[in-house]
Amino acid sequence: MLVFASRLPGTGWAAAPASPEISGNVAILNDASPNEVKLGVTLTNAGAGVARSIEISSVVFKILTGSGTVSVATKLPLTFGDLGAGLRSGQLSLSVTWPDTAVRVQMIVEYTAGTYHSRQSFNLYR
Repeated sequence: MLVFASRLPGTGWAAAPASPEISGNVAILNDASPNEVKLGVTLTNAGAGVARSIEISSVVFKILTGSGTVSVATKLPLTFGDLGAGLRSGQLSLSVTWPDTAVRVQMIVEYTAGTYHSRQSFNLYR
C-alpha cells in the first residue's frame, strides 16, 4: 500500500488517512433447488483503514456455459456493515435465481465503503 504524506504549514508532516482494501470470495452454500442457489459472500478488508458501511451495490451475471437467466433474488443494495483494518472478514448470504441449465456463470460484484469503490468478478459452477 502506498501512503502519501504532506507537510502542513506549522504542523510538521501529516500522513494521509489510511484506506480500506476490500476483496471478496464467493461460494455456493446450497444448490438443492433446480432454480435457486444460496451463495456465501465473504468480504475481507486487507487495508490499513476501516471499511465503514460496506454495501454490495450491484451484482450482474453472465452465462458462460449453458442457458437461462441468472439474477439476484435478494434486494440490493445489501448492507454488510463495517470491517476493521488488517485482514478482517465477514460473510453474508445472497439468494440467486439460477436455473440448473446454466452450468457456469460469471458473477460481477460491486461494493462500496464510503468513498471506496471496487468491482470484482467470480466464475461459478453449478
